[in-house]
Parts: sequence; structure tokens; C-alpha cells
Amino acid sequence: MKQLRIALIGSRELDKKVENHKYIKQCYKVAYRLAELNVIFTSGLCKEGMDAYAQRAYSKALEEGKVTDKNFEVYVSNEEEIRKSPLPNAHLARVMNMARIDEITELAKSVVGHWHNCGPYARGMHQRNVHQILGYELNDPVDAVICWTPNGNVVGGTATALKLAMKAGIPIFNLGRPDNKVVLQEIADFLKGKVTPPNVVLPQSPRP
Repeated sequence: MKQLRIALIGSRELDKKVENHKYIKQCYKVAYRLAELNVIFTSGLCKEGMDAYAQRAYSKALEEGKVTDKNFEVYVSNEEEIRKSPLPNAHLARVMNMARIDEITELAKSVVGHWHNCGPYARGMHQRNVHQILGYELNDPVDAVICWTPNGNVVGGTATALKLAMKAGIPIFNLGRPDNKVVLQEIADFLKGKVTPPNVVLPQSPRP
């Protein structure tokens, strides 16, 4: 059975607004469940949002011996991000592939309409997001994206990755959608038969 690779990404608004905090535990638990199912996750080492909770969940699973460092496929735009990160196992992150920087830039520009207004930092974030979806050599797309954005909208820096996923026909499951229970069922249906055990139970939706 092919080992799944799933991007676990999302908006920093998850942490910044109190009304979103009810989803934090769910994001963590979904990521932890994927770790238990031996899924490789791709992400971006952000200290807030789904990326952060995925990093923490997989780090807990690593500590418990349920995954190895090979289950981490985390990207950054430069080495400084690794040094400054407060997240566990930040050293497992990988700097984006500079040998492919021209191709990475063109892919990012194709989905970022305001590219010309972006400074070096923002461009680096958008470029890093390309790897989250297409892999280090840009030829190994993830099997799915599980994310959290406000109301399930395609917004912020996460939009770069989501738009690339949509162009590639990669399924996206957004835990920020108002129909959260439906999203959880969609994820379970997607995973069925692709992981062991075949019938996957995911955490319940948060209470309103």
C-alpha cells in the first residue's frame, strides 16, 4: 500500500481570533491521527495555524515511537527560520530547493496576483508553499490537503498552496468550512482503503 502524503497547512487566524480557538484541538487531533496512520505530512513550520499543530502532533507521535523523522516533510525559505522556530523538531525542516528556484518562482507567480507588491519575506513564503504541494523536486504532488482557513475561504498565504492544489486536481478538505462534520466524513471517506486500519475514526466537530 502506497504511503500517503498529505499537506497540513492553514491560516494563522486560527490562533489570532478567540472564536477560532475551538478548532485548535481538532486540528491537532486530526494531525495526530494521521501520524498514527503513518501518513507523511508536508507543511511550513509556521508557529501558528494548522502547520504548527501538525508539527506538534507529529512530534508527539515521534516521541511515542509511532512515526519516524521520515514522516516529516516540512519546508522553509531559509535556514534562519529553522534556527528561530519555537516548534519541536524544527531541525527536520528543509530549505527550499534553490536549484529549482526559477521554476518555483514561476509557479508561485502563477497563483499570486499581487506578486509584484510582495517583499522578499512574503515571496519566500509563497515560494516555500509550492513545495508543500509539489514536493522538493516539484514532481511529487501530495495526495490531499487538509487545512484550516476562516470559513473555509481561500485566503492569505495559504491560498498559494490551495490554488496550486486546485490546479493539480488535488482534493482539499478544509476544517474551517461551516459544515465541519461533513468535512470530517469526507476525510474519513478519502482515507478509507488507503491506510491501515481501513476504517478511520476522526475526532468529532467542536461544539458551537
